[in-house]
Amino acid sequence: MTESLENHHIKYHIDEVEKIARKLQSVIMQRNNIEKEPTSGAQIQPIPVFEHERYSLLDFTKELTETDIIWPKTEPEFLPAYIIKKNRIESGNSAKIVVTANENYCTARLLAAKELMHCHITENGLPATTTLAELNELLDSLTIGAFLDNRSLADQIAWYGASEFLVPKTWIPLLKVIHSDISDMKTKLPETDATLSIAQLLRVPVPLINIKLR
Repeated sequence: MTESLENHHIKYHIDEVEKIARKLQSVIMQRNNIEKEPTSGAQIQPIPVFEHERYSLLDFTKELTETDIIWPKTEPEFLPAYIIKKNRIESGNSAKIVVTANENYCTARLLAAKELMHCHITENGLPATTTLAELNELLDSLTIGAFLDNRSLADQIAWYGASEFLVPKTWIPLLKVIHSDISDMKTKLPETDATLSIAQLLRVPVPLINIKLR
């Protein structure tokens, strides 16, 4: 009974963060003329997270709260990304996001999107991951569709939000068709990897595409 209630609690939070992600997504798509329901692969493009040349999730977040991302050149011995939140009476909330694992552009986009999600969701003191080992455990659980306990609930929720923001559910049917079409070309182009091709199209890590298209 307790386990059932806990899973229901986690699912509720995931549903809520995906709704928030879709609202954020809608704003960013509209500002960048990105198709919400594309009918061809040519209409699909990466949804901006922090890119300077386009209106991004970071830009939108800055309009709501003082937010910045810093990119220190260091080995991610601890967490590859984290957020520092501060409360200031005169200007409300502020947030500084640190992404240490930033050499891979696609990974950096996912990490930044995940941390930006923390700025848009009410966590109510939910615990988050604090070590790299806990983060790896969390990612493994998401890959197989499992829920972790409340120890990492805040991060699990933020990951689901970032995943929905970067790979919209409305795109999944077309992405599956594209994946199938590319896979059918393996005899002519054996070096072509369908999952990698889609990940490169959306500028996201390959494991995320595996999760979204399973």
